[in-house]
This record gives sequence, C-alpha cells and structure tokens, in this order.
Amino acid sequence: MTSPVALIGLTYRGTDVQAFPPGVFLELDPAAIYGRLEVDGADQPLLSGGVFPRNRVARRRLLPVSGLVSCDPSLTSLADQRESLVDNLQIVEALFDVTEHGDLVATLADATTRTIDARPQGSVLVTMESDLVAVVSVTLQSYSTPDWTIGP
Repeated sequence: MTSPVALIGLTYRGTDVQAFPPGVFLELDPAAIYGRLEVDGADQPLLSGGVFPRNRVARRRLLPVSGLVSCDPSLTSLADQRESLVDNLQIVEALFDVTEHGDLVATLADATTRTIDARPQGSVLVTMESDLVAVVSVTLQSYSTPDWTIGP
C-alpha cells in the first residue's frame, strides 16, 4: 500500500500519486477495480427514417482518479505556498498528459496489485476550493487491454 490513508494505493506511469510531491494526494474510484466494461458503438440513423444497427463492443474501461492538490505543508510564506500549489498542479497536469499512456497500478488492502495500461480521456479538471487547495479529477481509459492484470 502506498499510503496508510488510501483505500487503494496508486501509481501511474511509475509515479506514486499519493506520496509525490508533498501536497498531492489522488485516489482511484474503487468501483473502477470491479466495474464493467463500457460499450463502444451506436446505431446509425438513416435519412429515410429508422436506424442501421452497428456492432457494439464492450472494450473500454473508464478509471476515474481524483483528489486534492495543495501547497507543500512545510512552507510558511503565503507567496511560497501559492507558488508551491501552482507547481504541484503543473506536475499533476504533466503526469496526466493526454498524449501519453502508461501502467496504472492499484495496490489493494490485501497487498495484491492490479495493473492496466491506460491514458487520460481528457485534460485534468481543477476546482479551486480555496487559495491553497484544489480538487482535481481526471478520467483514464483503457482500450488495448481493458482487463486488469492481477499480481501478488
């Protein structure tokens, strides 16, 4: 487990998102571990009325990650705290770059790991809760291998 506070320990692209840098703590929605695959495909409407049925394939897994980003707690100056918050937000946005993919590794309470190849579905959403705390969320998706690889 990467954090004694988190229900599920989490790393993405080799970076522990619950212990890097001070002031960043992200969690995976536990339902993503056992959730069902999303279905791709939809019927095509016809100009003459009706629809042409298309294939629907259950091949996409959505993995919502969210948490808090704040400043480094060791800082005391307000200017330094604000700068630290901006730096931490930039680190999170760079980690979840939409052009990159990588392994998302979840460590469960029983110490087993689950690994899946995933990439961000869109950009990181940031909501400022105060001058020094932001709530961030990003949804990762897996297409190539939508099933978890279970490890010891």
